Amino acid sequence: MEEIADKLFLKSKKLVRLYVGLSGIPGSGKTTFAKKLATYIHETYNVKTIHISMDGFHLPKEELKRFSVFFDHKIGDPVFGDIEVSFDTRILIFEGLYLSFNENVWRDIYNEMDESFFLECTLELARKRWFKNL
Repeated sequence: MEEIADKLFLKSKKLVRLYVGLSGIPGSGKTTFAKKLATYIHETYNVKTIHISMDGFHLPKEELKRFSVFFDHKIGDPVFGDIEVSFDTRILIFEGLYLSFNENVWRDIYNEMDESFFLECTLELARKRWFKNL
């Protein structure tokens, strides 16, 4: 993690704001890694860094039920206004399943990132984590 943090910190010095994409399969540890990375960068380099999970960018469960769509997640509904990106936020770490997906609008989002990483994980470990979070 330190090597990635160093790379992001150095790159952030050249930009007003650095956009980072982190993707991986369900249960690969995207959220955990993104949170730890953001904390590490902030504490080590004193650079305001936040983590934004794409999990929160979905319709509330009541709305999904209207469309007969099932969604179950420990976090539950998105919390509107929960993420604050202040003027002094220098690094934004986005994490989600589709951030490196090379199709349709996801390709456009990927191209907006200054850095992108795919978190690799074995299917066995991902399955264990995923079922634990149900």
